[in-house]
Amino acid sequence: MVLPTRADGADPNLVRSSLSLSAYAGVDPASDPAADVVSGSDDVSSTVHRTPELAVDSPSWVLTYWGTRSTGTGSPWVAPAEVRNRSETAGDGGGRTAALLGDSGAPVPAGAYLSRVARTPSAPVRATMVVLSLGGSAP
Repeated sequence: MVLPTRADGADPNLVRSSLSLSAYAGVDPASDPAADVVSGSDDVSSTVHRTPELAVDSPSWVLTYWGTRSTGTGSPWVAPAEVRNRSETAGDGGGRTAALLGDSGAPVPAGAYLSRVARTPSAPVRATMVVLSLGGSAP
């Protein structure tokens, strides 16, 4: 996930980004590995970052990603209790990026996977949230 940020205030071609990579066994590569996907973004300054709701077609694990760009400092994330934190990254300096990747911890039933809220200690300039369900039966 890349959140465009002027890295030095002068060159608009330089960006900072956060990358979270996660591997899950048991995902059927013959089917669509990302079976259902929704995304959203915040362009308002807030410490509360709500994911969109996801319609899950069949029982599967759900992954959730939050990414921000801000000038704040400190511990970047407080994950919701329903999400198992798998990866957390944080940059430093102006235009700092931070990311949180988590999953449902177990397969969720088909139906609505309700919105989840992660919090940051300072209000970022921009936030992006992505929710997806894995095709197949991930561990």
